[in-house]
Amino acid sequence: MTEVSDREDIPTKLATLRSILEAATAVMADLIGAGGPLFERFARVYTRMPADDREPIVSVLEREVDGRLMADTVADTVTGVRLAPNPHARLYLHVIDGDAPLDREEMVQAVVRAMAMRRALQTIGPAWEEIAVEALRRLSPPERAQVADFCRHMVALVDSAEQSPAGMSAEG
Repeated sequence: MTEVSDREDIPTKLATLRSILEAATAVMADLIGAGGPLFERFARVYTRMPADDREPIVSVLEREVDGRLMADTVADTVTGVRLAPNPHARLYLHVIDGDAPLDREEMVQAVVRAMAMRRALQTIGPAWEEIAVEALRRLSPPERAQVADFCRHMVALVDSAEQSPAGMSAEG
């Protein structure tokens, strides 16, 4: 007798399942409709994202949005500082595995971008020197020595670049 009642319950179970699926579809349609095309893009990117990347990236987004909202609450009365989206931000670090070949042009462009930091420092104004000193104080003495060696080497490279024709090394 149990088999007969189980079979009789199948239409009821299917109706229940259909109701659940319709409700879920309606909720998703509301979410997508409320967010519009940007939400749809976000959902597509999220589903394409490797599963192991999702938690850390969502955590970064949460932290950044929380910081933005907090900054907005005190900008007018306390800090005068607002946060804006950085269209050039990166969520992934470049990790070089072993002896991966580095493309020379990519390396040159990376150095050019690093040197362009001077423009960012100019926009900060005179306060950048205080900030730089604070950052240097946070380094250990050996790390500061490495920075000083690097800077001396960069000055030597600048001198070399000024003394040799474009495209030629100081030796050639």
